[in-house]
Amino acid sequence: MQLSSQAFKKMYNLRFLKFYDYGYYCRPSEVHLSSKLRSLIWIGFPLIALPSNFNPKNLVELNLRDSYLTRLWEGKMGCKSLRSFPSDIHFESLTSFELGYLDNLTKFPEISGDLICLDLQGTAIDEVPPSIRSLTKLSKLNLSDCTRLKHISTNICKLESLRKLNLENCSELEIFPEIWETMERLWILELSGTAIKELPDRIENLNGLTELYLRRCKNLEELPSSICNLTSLACLDLSDCSKLEILPDNLGNLKSLNYLSCRRCRGLRFTHSSDFPCSLRHLYLSDCNLKEIPEGICHLSLLVDLDLSGNDFESLPKSMKQLSNLEELKVNNCNMLQSLTELPLSIKFLNASDCKQLRSIPDASELVKAKFIFTNCPHLEEAAVGNIVANVEEDEGELHLISFMGPESEAPMWSCYKSIVHLSSGSQRTVLQSETLWTTTVGFVSPFNSV
Repeated sequence: MQLSSQAFKKMYNLRFLKFYDYGYYCRPSEVHLSSKLRSLIWIGFPLIALPSNFNPKNLVELNLRDSYLTRLWEGKMGCKSLRSFPSDIHFESLTSFELGYLDNLTKFPEISGDLICLDLQGTAIDEVPPSIRSLTKLSKLNLSDCTRLKHISTNICKLESLRKLNLENCSELEIFPEIWETMERLWILELSGTAIKELPDRIENLNGLTELYLRRCKNLEELPSSICNLTSLACLDLSDCSKLEILPDNLGNLKSLNYLSCRRCRGLRFTHSSDFPCSLRHLYLSDCNLKEIPEGICHLSLLVDLDLSGNDFESLPKSMKQLSNLEELKVNNCNMLQSLTELPLSIKFLNASDCKQLRSIPDASELVKAKFIFTNCPHLEEAAVGNIVANVEEDEGELHLISFMGPESEAPMWSCYKSIVHLSSGSQRTVLQSETLWTTTVGFVSPFNSV
């Protein structure tokens, strides 16, 4: 569709203009836009610049994603709400500015004013300049997928209103600037997929931070001890930090931390006495080459979800039973695991699949509503299987299903074992009796609401 350059010329009171289709075409610099526009959303905007006669004084929302822009206007146009463009036009009302995935946008906009949200995701900018400090009301800054970004001015720490800073997948960013100012309003810092080797020593100045994401930071080797002074930090994600070797000794000082993930941190060294925050509710240590379980885990009385899968320990500590709120435990793919100790009565889900050496499991008589998965555990003792089967009970509105599986070439056969499995679904009830329990059936005890 061809859009005439005169299409909007007489729409003097036009306040909202939104195009979500890439098919519109018009000749450069020949679109007339009303100065009363409050919302301009034009996905795939076809010009290299906005019309020079456009006065965006009333503009509140600007979204020009996936467009052909190389600059906003010809010449300079200082804007109270935009930043990094010239200055005879003022965006006095603009609060949200989105220019995501403009491959040709190489310079950070020179902006100042009342902008609240700035999205430059996927652009070709290579630095965040000192002029960033002029965005005094900026609350959200999205620079994710800016793969050429290498430098961020320390002036970013002067943004007193900033609440969320997203630098995910800025793969050339090696240094996060030192934090000289207190930033008590910054709640979320996303640094996943960056090339940073360390965090600034003064990270404790982010004293309002609640979420810190460092996933896939392949060059990160350690965390500063000052990170443990972030008393508001609730979520710390270190997954896939392959060079990370040690956590701070004072990690237990993070009194608000309830989520910690170190998935696939294979170089991370834990000791028997490693400390963990007592506030933790979700702890993920899968594929961390653990030879033993740190004793500190067994003192986490608030822990609800624990993932220890893919590790090399042979047994769980007996003190694991002290985890009185633990509902989910994953130890699947633990090839050296030989036995499971008594489990907390709070357990609702246990995944022990692919534990090739697992032989004994705890008494399940008090865990009748738990779901157990023992898929491909070829060496489970017959007594262990009998224990699980014997404790299946029918509960109103629930289904209990039992089966066990292992490779036929490796697994023993439990024969002549009679058990009753009750299947209840609404008003219809079926009772199945199994004369022989073979290893070619699968392994879990589970309650469901319906069949």
